[in-house]
Amino acid sequence: GLRVLCVDNDREIIDGMRALLGRWQVDVISATTVDEALEKIAEGPAVMLVDYHLHDRLDGLATLDALRAASPGPVAGALLTA
Repeated sequence: GLRVLCVDNDREIIDGMRALLGRWQVDVISATTVDEALEKIAEGPAVMLVDYHLHDRLDGLATLDALRAASPGPVAGALLTA
């Protein structure tokens, strides 16, 4: 029942996270851009996993801040990086 928003510009990383978390029955919401993530935050994830190097208009830290500001409720977040 846990819902997690995974944000990474690399589709293969997203697919891997979906496969790994799916084994634990986690509902994965994925986004490959900041704007896509901002649209999907309304789906109410309990946790966000965000890559630092998004190669987008914001880095991972700024993306976490923007997602928290746009979230309808409190949401935990973790920054991931290679």
